Amino acid sequence: MSTANARDRVFLPHGALRPHTETQLSSVTNWCEYGVWGLTLHDGQPPWFVLIECFQILHSLAKSSTPLFQGITLPDGTQQHEHVEYTVPVNLNLRHLLFRDQEVSKIASKRSFDTQALWEELTKRTKEVDKRNSIDLKYLSSAFDDFDKFAKSLEILRSVEVESFNVSRWTSRHLLPLGPSMLFADVDDTSLSADKRIFRRTGEMLYLMLNRSSDAIRKDLEERVRTRIVDLQHPLNNLAQTLAGPKFGESTAKKPISFSTGYLPMPHMAVYDRLAEDWCSLLWLNSVQLEILLDPLMRLSAFHQITYTIRRAWDEAGGLGEPPPVVFDLSGSARKNPVQRLAADQYENHRVLPRRAVEHLLDRVPESDEWKELLQKSELPRKELAWTHLKERFLWPKQKTMGLATQTLEPEGQRQELLAAFQSATSHTVWTFMAAHAKRAGLVLARQKAGTWYSPSESFLEALVLANVTTPLEFGRFLDRLRKRYGIVVGPEQARQAFEGSLMSFEPFKANQVRLEERLAVLGYIDRKSDDCAFVINPFHDRIGDQREARPNGIAA
Repeated sequence: MSTANARDRVFLPHGALRPHTETQLSSVTNWCEYGVWGLTLHDGQPPWFVLIECFQILHSLAKSSTPLFQGITLPDGTQQHEHVEYTVPVNLNLRHLLFRDQEVSKIASKRSFDTQALWEELTKRTKEVDKRNSIDLKYLSSAFDDFDKFAKSLEILRSVEVESFNVSRWTSRHLLPLGPSMLFADVDDTSLSADKRIFRRTGEMLYLMLNRSSDAIRKDLEERVRTRIVDLQHPLNNLAQTLAGPKFGESTAKKPISFSTGYLPMPHMAVYDRLAEDWCSLLWLNSVQLEILLDPLMRLSAFHQITYTIRRAWDEAGGLGEPPPVVFDLSGSARKNPVQRLAADQYENHRVLPRRAVEHLLDRVPESDEWKELLQKSELPRKELAWTHLKERFLWPKQKTMGLATQTLEPEGQRQELLAAFQSATSHTVWTFMAAHAKRAGLVLARQKAGTWYSPSESFLEALVLANVTTPLEFGRFLDRLRKRYGIVVGPEQARQAFEGSLMSFEPFKANQVRLEERLAVLGYIDRKSDDCAFVINPFHDRIGDQREARPNGIAA
């Protein structure tokens, strides 16, 4: 089946957009997941790399005259899935120096007065290490008047590497995205061709979510992203540009690689707006340098992608109202207190939702006229037609040899096999994505024998304050905001509202609330006026000056 036919025939959830005409589905092996959540929420792409992939798109688009966030509404008022093309430099020279070179520090330690000899030795050793790409570092001797300064410059840039302990391949290591010269395409380490082993489009999905926020929010987001991110002249980016060399993107071996964005099913969801609002709130903190803001941006972006996953699963499974809330246990211990047990239960409730969602999605298959019609056929054509129907609608099984056993089953048996193939997966699934990103974003704790439960880190708590507090906010109102905006439950009042009608005791949540206040106080975000009055404060917001008056109503109010 051609790519065009596959795109036009795939089974869509209610309200989902048809994939764009340029969307490639050739690598999809089971549309059950991708049809509900999109291409691709991947557990192997850490939240930092998700943010970097999103920044790659932003910096690429900034080179053109088009808006960063155009939305999906066409001039005639209809909506069409966007197709965004972007390029990312391989940045080979800089990447080699930062992540593969083992010679610079050895040469610098010689402390020779013959600087030219040091540069020549570096050139010689580089040729010995890199026999494939003919890396030429001769420009460095004119860019730096001293070899020791050059070596120290490299160490400075190496200090801002992210996920430095989790990636071994030198072509999959990355820096804080403080400018276009600090971005690298993730590539194969031999051919330098595009490689989606780690960068699996989760950052593209983050961009698509931002691009589908409401018009008013998207307008402010455009201004904030341009001012704070794409137009930023950061000293580290300037240093990276010097180290990368002149015209580093023009030769064949170092030519930028082109990509295009994947698939996001729903045209609009409230979580898109909340994500964009949090980005705007953080990027309005003008007194905070971008390298500091990147951490809360990373954590809240990961959290919103997790809540997006939960919300989509809840909607597809036929859930009414709001999904099960996120209960935060603030004790930080593996002790089996009632709040911790509930936080663990809620975590598990969220992780099983995707299975229920796909089960509900596949329950719609027998309702279609095409399925009912094939059931009227005699045995052999009935089985073949069912197999073809599922292959076209769900792109499964990918190869005919994989489906020989399935093809001998009755249509209902084949449908159950498709469901089982989704539910029995153990890696690179939407629920393993939720687990991996929740841990890396500081949203959950995992302890041997105690299990895994929602328990935020200090960094995650800090991100919540920075994105949600402008003027001092009474502590109880702050807790109400967390529940209403994010579905986060901390104190007894929020627990009563979230679990209305439950017979559980809400008394343990009082200690949970006190513990949160204590942790925020240690971080410097609590101003206690009396025994009965405490305010959550954002000390950075007070220093943004007149700019605060330009903020849209409703953002971090």
